[in-house]
Amino acid sequence: MSILSNMNILLIILMLILFISQSDEQQLKNDDMCNLTREILCVKDVLKDIVTMIENINQTINKIQKYILSKIIKVNKFDHYITHEIDLINSYLPISKYHVNFFQMNNIHKKYLINLFLEAHNAMSFYHNSINDILNMNDTSSLIIDNWFNQIQYNLRYEIICQYRNILNIYSHEWTLINQINRIKFSTIKYQSSPSIIHDVHSIINIQLLQKWIQKIHSVINNLETKFF
Repeated sequence: MSILSNMNILLIILMLILFISQSDEQQLKNDDMCNLTREILCVKDVLKDIVTMIENINQTINKIQKYILSKIIKVNKFDHYITHEIDLINSYLPISKYHVNFFQMNNIHKKYLINLFLEAHNAMSFYHNSINDILNMNDTSSLIIDNWFNQIQYNLRYEIICQYRNILNIYSHEWTLINQINRIKFSTIKYQSSPSIIHDVHSIINIQLLQKWIQKIHSVINNLETKFF
């Protein structure tokens, strides 16, 4: 076999290795959360859509909370479980540094704006994952609640997380993949209660924390025009 033939074979092998490594890198950058990031014409319009969806999610949260609290008999014990779990998970929750500091600033620059979007994207991804854990409990007595959670998770995914990715794409900025983002890590303590009670405790904590976060996002978006656009 000639030297030229050997070089051609080597070149083909190198091209194959390069192709495989690029494919692996592309897979790492794609978590299949959104079909495709799409071009958007106006960031302000997308943010208005996010606000509308937040209001929709908030209504569903209120339904879940009302439904659960209406069927709790031992209120003191239920409250004790919630307080205990919140004490354990507080330090692991998403921080809202940029959303909190936003209201102390007269104007913000582009980098701060991107950090706001990233912070919101990551927080919503965190609660998306946390809802997934609740759904995976497969508690047959909580089907009504799970149906509401399915709605919230769908809206978080496609109408908020993917929308933030579309905005970040405009600024040529990457985001954290869903499988690299944490979730609420509840204790492994076995309470002397039925699985449905544990499901209710996790559900109440999840929606209360999510509600606080979407309220922050709602307030920031509604005031964003006065500080950036």
